[in-house]
Amino acid sequence: MSIFDIFHKKPENNQKKEISKTDTIEKNEEDKRARDEKIMKNLEEHLEEQRKTDPLIGAKVGAKMIYSQIVENLKETDNKLNVDNLLLVCSGLAGMSCQMTVRKLAELKQLPLKQVLILVEYKNGKKYLMGDNLNYFLLESQFSVYHLVLGIYHHIVPEKPLPDMHQYVRTCIDNLGKENYKLWDKILEQDIKKINFSFWEKSHTVAERYCKTPEELPILYGLILQNAMEMAIKVIDAEKVLDLTIENILFSAKLDY
Repeated sequence: MSIFDIFHKKPENNQKKEISKTDTIEKNEEDKRARDEKIMKNLEEHLEEQRKTDPLIGAKVGAKMIYSQIVENLKETDNKLNVDNLLLVCSGLAGMSCQMTVRKLAELKQLPLKQVLILVEYKNGKKYLMGDNLNYFLLESQFSVYHLVLGIYHHIVPEKPLPDMHQYVRTCIDNLGKENYKLWDKILEQDIKKINFSFWEKSHTVAERYCKTPEELPILYGLILQNAMEMAIKVIDAEKVLDLTIENILFSAKLDY
């Protein structure tokens, strides 16, 4: 049989019906989801075993994955990366994660939000959330976002003195509710909220899957921020990076999302 005979051969009566293009695409997507789910399940089982010797292994692995995704999302058309944008996103997420952890724990314990966070409203209508529960994950615990920030800063520039946290906090409180306040003297409050919320929506499902408990979320995002700080300090003065980072984690933690 020549190649022309093959092209002109009439289909046999028992030949199967051709699967439509749409059906093929849907099947491929289903197969991909099934493969991804299987990979995740195997990874989770592996992480569970590793948690016996490293309780924070999930947060560490999840942080690496999400950080890589953030970097890819922020790369410009020429494949370059603006470290200001990287630091902005990662510090905003780290601060936001502290509030979202408190919200998640309240939800699990079926507690009203007003019982775990203090809502402060200014005359101009701006609202912020504060309180000891928020400060625990933001500033006070052993693995708080603030302590993770100081840890990587001291690791990179051990000769530099550590900053006064209270001064940063006072400055943040003074700026709350101000109409003319701009983060880093250039970013409006409503824009910070949009950026934080956008990247939170893209990442939190993955973060929650890698973290065994909600309490690990600020650690995961704090580790992401450490990576961003390491990158930023290569091109920006270390003290400037620290100032920018702390300004954003404190402010982003208090925004009313």
